[in-house]
Amino acid sequence: MSTLEFKKLLISKIDDIDDIELLRLVYKLLDYSSKSESIYHFTGEEKTDVELGIQQVKDGLVISDEEIQSEIDKWLEK
Repeated sequence: MSTLEFKKLLISKIDDIDDIELLRLVYKLLDYSSKSESIYHFTGEEKTDVELGIQQVKDGLVISDEEIQSEIDKWLEK
């Protein structure tokens, strides 16, 4: 089934619905779907945090996964 055929089928099915609550749910689903594909914009604080993290990586201020796992294991032993 092509995209166009599928769209026509969906439109036909929606056109047959008389239940307003179901139509509202369908609308919310479609509205949410279109919003989820939009571009996320960072807040000023988020941008600052990301830039700080990038600088920390450049400066070598990182901890390996193995080191973190070891620290967690130590914490859990207490």
